Amino acid sequence: MFRSAILASVCAMLVASAALAEAPSSLMKGNWSLGFTASADPTILFGYQIKDMFKVGGGFGVASLDPGDTAWNITAAGHYYLAGKANQYFAPFLGGGVGYSDSGVEGSDGTLELNARFGAEAFPVPPLSVGGWVGFGWSQLDSDTDSIGTIRSEIFVNLYW
Repeated sequence: MFRSAILASVCAMLVASAALAEAPSSLMKGNWSLGFTASADPTILFGYQIKDMFKVGGGFGVASLDPGDTAWNITAAGHYYLAGKANQYFAPFLGGGVGYSDSGVEGSDGTLELNARFGAEAFPVPPLSVGGWVGFGWSQLDSDTDSIGTIRSEIFVNLYW
């Protein structure tokens, strides 16, 4: 929860600073991206820039717990970059995602998650971005338990080409 509050504060400050930036310019750093998350569930990300301000992507992660028990996750998301607030160095976005993860523990159900998210990407070097998002959503923890109002955050790095 503390990490989410910090990330939300940083995103809010970045959006405020972007409002004072010069005129917006193209975000097109490349049609494709490859990256990874620095979260509790490490995931390799891939993305495709459908058009200048809209990106779709997904990811897959595997973590070995014990021999025979392998945790994994799969995700898909869309990000719409805010045209009036974005420039060539900074791009806030709104988006949504869906994900499924399996803990790898015998007899436990996987977790399904849907979320809406707000985040930002910064481009310190033209083909490289560093970003993060916070999200609010719904999770099905097992076949009998739903959780509405889950807060999730993620930090990522992408390389565009």
